[in-house]
Amino acid sequence: GVTGVYGVDFPKPTGHIAKGTYFVDSAPDGSVLLSSIVSDLCRRTPLQPAQIDVSELTDPVLGYGVGSQMAARNALAPLAQAFFFDVVETGALLRFVKRGTGTVAELSRDEIGAGEDTAAESTAEHTRAQETELPTVVNVAYAAVDADYETGTQTARRRVSSSEQAMSVELPLVLTDQQASDIAAVLLYDVWTARTQSAVSVMRQWSNLEPTDVIEFGDGQLTYRIRVADIENDGPVIKLLGFDSDPRPTHPRPCRARRRAAARRNRALSGVTDA
Repeated sequence: GVTGVYGVDFPKPTGHIAKGTYFVDSAPDGSVLLSSIVSDLCRRTPLQPAQIDVSELTDPVLGYGVGSQMAARNALAPLAQAFFFDVVETGALLRFVKRGTGTVAELSRDEIGAGEDTAAESTAEHTRAQETELPTVVNVAYAAVDADYETGTQTARRRVSSSEQAMSVELPLVLTDQQASDIAAVLLYDVWTARTQSAVSVMRQWSNLEPTDVIEFGDGQLTYRIRVADIENDGPVIKLLGFDSDPRPTHPRPCRARRRAAARRNRALSGVTDA
């Protein structure tokens, strides 16, 4: 398991942090690169540095806490949720892939609906979640940098829906109010965008596709854009399982308050308090 705090010394309740404070390649403004945190967490596993690719994780992180002994996978989960990345194994390499990337393949109608001996009865299968199963409210709790790291909450709402479901997310991250608001909005939008699941069968010429890839295909009437979540191999046929994907980037815009937060932190460390 791993334990630690990245980036800043926000208050540590008794028993919350079992071991020291970690600063990993801190930037001049006091933030830490997301890639550094993920690399450090992976370093505490049997993985070697050459076995991971974190090159896409360029987000600055004001602070991140691992509050108890846990598996590295569990420690990575809130980071993936807040900064919208997925993990995929490519051969012997573990890649951390940001969402919101472009389409990697466009499949024609003749290339989908493959069967082992004959074409499948339908070119693709689609399953759509019921609206009442989806949240209309997403609440994000976080350590608010503008409130001396007290717990803050930001909420995103979907105005038109028959659902009464709510989704609450607790992030062990130091965030500005705007960052947390952006994360709540994207989480809500992503849940609704991914309400449609698709399954499409192709021949092995598309064996280079892997989970996290975004593909487009048409059935003669509509064009679908999906993010591949899983791949099933069945002899010469490959079944791609995925969710609807939006072409817009799915990560919050840069934090405008990083320098102000860093200045406050530096004053606190030097014994100077705000007037």
